Amino acid sequence: MGNFGIISQLLGQKQPRDLWERLIPERWRYWFGPLPAGPLTGVLPREEIRGWGWRIPEPALRVWNEQKTVKIWEKLVGDLAERQVKVVGLDPGTYFYPSNQVLNLPNFPGVSDGKALEMLLFLKRFRKLIKNYDIAPQKAKAMIIWEEGNLGIACARLVARELRFLILVSSNTRLLERTAELVVYETGISPQIYAAPPPDYKGARIIIKCGPTPNLELPRRSRRAIWCELFQTYPSLNSINIEHTIAVRDRHGMLPVYPALGEALIRSYFELNLGFWYGSDLPLERVFKLAVLLRELGFEINV
Repeated sequence: MGNFGIISQLLGQKQPRDLWERLIPERWRYWFGPLPAGPLTGVLPREEIRGWGWRIPEPALRVWNEQKTVKIWEKLVGDLAERQVKVVGLDPGTYFYPSNQVLNLPNFPGVSDGKALEMLLFLKRFRKLIKNYDIAPQKAKAMIIWEEGNLGIACARLVARELRFLILVSSNTRLLERTAELVVYETGISPQIYAAPPPDYKGARIIIKCGPTPNLELPRRSRRAIWCELFQTYPSLNSINIEHTIAVRDRHGMLPVYPALGEALIRSYFELNLGFWYGSDLPLERVFKLAVLLRELGFEINV
């Protein structure tokens, strides 16, 4: 079991600020790097874990250029190693991104942006959504829209097991064809594919938007459709509490547990330290691993 870390713009938002913090411009306060948010305590069903937090501005690019970001990361890696942090959570979409030079440092820890945990917990909520809206799985139709990486592929492969009809939309036609082949091979469902969202969404009752879609013009939202957004460029504040409690607290009280923080906490507890779990690449193996670890903690998670 190792310590966990979190680098986020959400840390310290509700903490009282000293006079100097209110008077000094944000750019100056963050000039030398992320601000330490103090020690944290992660609470799992059977144990507590020690953690550390750092607060970054929004967005970090306003404060640090690329060269300064590398120097800040080099110093931060030393601080993480000194505190025995095995996995650090990092806000999705942040500009405070480690370069390849930093990633190759010997003491660089594992990194999580929470996408694997977000996907896993969305699948559980998706099943409840179908049940709560009285949508028959054999008649349900969902549309998955994405542009970046394989985020839509991972979502489609899991969601296709829960319904009968699936529509895939992406500007990358090669990815579309590959995803359709995988879904047919794994589930027997033959999805419809489109390079742009059809005007009427083809009657899809559930529309899942995976990641930012700056190059796709989305038609006006249908009142009948249920919209779900995953993997956005801001931290998701969806609660990750399921049947038991996962919580994080600092010296001022409880913190909101979002996917990047929860994923770093779980990986640190089980010493799943290797791997840069960040960006638009989401192998399903990560989702399956987290499901196994959560079941060991007593959560009822099925994939």
